[in-house]
Amino acid sequence: YNEILGETRGDFQVQLVHEWLQQLLAERAEQPATGEAWYLFGHCTETTALPASGQHWTSIFARFGARLENVSVGCCGMAGTYGHEVKNLQNSLGIYELSWHQALQ
Repeated sequence: YNEILGETRGDFQVQLVHEWLQQLLAERAEQPATGEAWYLFGHCTETTALPASGQHWTSIFARFGARLENVSVGCCGMAGTYGHEVKNLQNSLGIYELSWHQALQ
C-alpha cells in the first residue's frame, strides 16, 4: 500500500480476521466451555507467518464458551490458486493426501 499510494495511503492497518476479533473482544471474559469441541485446521501460510494465530483463535472461541482444538496439519495442497488450476490437480491431491486427508479421517 505504501509503495503505490504513497502519501495518499491514509492511516489504517490491514488486519487478519482473528487480529480484528481479538481486539474487538478484548474486554469480554472467557466463558465456561460447553458442548463439543470445534477443530481448526490452520492455513499453512498463516500458521507459518503468525505461529500464535491458533492460540488467538482458541482465545476468541473461549470468549463464547466454545472449546477450540488446533489440529496440527501441513499444507492442504491448494496454496493460493495453485490447487484450483487443472494442470496441478494430481499434485495438489497428493499434497492433500500427505496431511489433511489423514487428519480428517
